[in-house]
Formats: sequence, structure tokens, C-alpha cells
Amino acid sequence: MAITVADILSPQNIHLGPLLVVAPALTASFGGSRLTAAIGALSIVALVLLSAIRTSVFTSNHESQLIALVVISAFTVIFCRLRERHTAELRQVRSVAEAAQQVVLQPLPERMGTLRIAPPPAPRSACVSVAQSFSGFEYSRHCGLEGPSRHRSVRASA
Repeated sequence: MAITVADILSPQNIHLGPLLVVAPALTASFGGSRLTAAIGALSIVALVLLSAIRTSVFTSNHESQLIALVVISAFTVIFCRLRERHTAELRQVRSVAEAAQQVVLQPLPERMGTLRIAPPPAPRSACVSVAQSFSGFEYSRHCGLEGPSRHRSVRASA
């Protein structure tokens, strides 16, 4: 709306209408496809309004600006919709992977013979839960390996 007001208040030889293309593009960066479509439609109406105020609706300049704004708004909405689909698909895949991980990865026993197994360190990120580190066992005085130490991955004990 600020661009429309600035264009109306500017001299006749300064045209700010082409800057309306920025509105749907910026909206796509933080909004969904419906909001982007609404802002794109509002920008198209504003450009037609500016053309009518300047009494040049049917000039090739304003027609090309209008066509460009319609095309860019349409592509922006399409790409925004594709992003929404991809995000929904990724959310579904993550939930299936998390459920499969809970079924497949059973908790480790505390001991396996002379081997004392410490639980793996907590993941540093929510996305790392499947790829936790199971390395870093230590030799114990019971002639076996112990779980990870805080500072060294393998340490010989007497």
C-alpha cells in the first residue's frame, strides 16, 4: 500500500507501480500460498488502480507491467504451494522414521558379559537421534570394554 500511495503522490514522470512485484515475492518468504495469492491479487488491483489514476490503463507500458505482475504472482504462489507440499511430506516421513526407530532400536543392555555398555550420549540436535554414536568403549579391569568416557574414546586401565 505504501508503494501505491507513494506512486499517487509522486510526479507524473515517476512510476513506482512496477515495485508492486516485490509484495508477493516477500510474502512468499514468510507466508503460505493463500496469503501470497491474496497479496498478489491486491498488488494487481493496486497496479490497475494506479494505471486508471494516471489515465493510461491501456498503454503497452502498463499492460506489460500488469502481465509481468500476474505471471510473477502466479509463479510465486505455485512455488509456495510446492514448498508447503514438500514440508508436509517431510513432516510425514519424519514421523514414520521416528516410529520405525522406536520399534527397531531397542535399549541397550547394561552389560554383555564383561562388557559394560553405557548409553549413547544425548543427541546434540533433534535430527541426530538415529545416528547416535556407539563408539568410545573403554577397557576395564575386568578384561572387557566399558562404555564411553567423557574425554577419551579408548583408554587402557590397569
